[in-house]
Amino acid sequence: MAQQGARGWGIFLAGKAAHFLLALAIPGYLLPPEIGISEILLVYLLSQMLSSLLFVMLIIGTHWAKAKFYQAPEQGALPHGRYRHVFATTFDWRTRPRWLGYWLGGANLHLTHHLFPHWSHRHYPALSRIITEVAPRYGIDYRVLELGELLRLQQRFLSEMGRKPPQA
Repeated sequence: MAQQGARGWGIFLAGKAAHFLLALAIPGYLLPPEIGISEILLVYLLSQMLSSLLFVMLIIGTHWAKAKFYQAPEQGALPHGRYRHVFATTFDWRTRPRWLGYWLGGANLHLTHHLFPHWSHRHYPALSRIITEVAPRYGIDYRVLELGELLRLQQRFLSEMGRKPPQA
């Protein structure tokens, strides 16, 4: 938390109260009496679950679906640097239509996010184009997948993880 102590807790709780008002209290007040609190809660919970599922699929998929995995070395440092590690363990994917990337908050440009974590997602498309030009100069494979390929690779990875390992 950026703010600590009582001030931090106050900001946190105020945010939760605002969320409660916007998501549950205001709809409960404005909607007709035939729509009860149980329906509002059901829609709220389903929308939260759906958005979480989509977010997890899109973010986790960018790390697992086609990533390389490394054993932690005994010396404590990988033989390659941070940037090569980011390129090896994550990637970007394209949105169709293109404007969807903006509304996803740049989640589709996840490798770009790891390279520039403190930059606004509004800059990610331009940064991604720069990465496309610069990465090959350093012998780095910049992987950009289509959404369909991302989802297929993610399902393949999950299937492999669900298989019983061979007995030694």
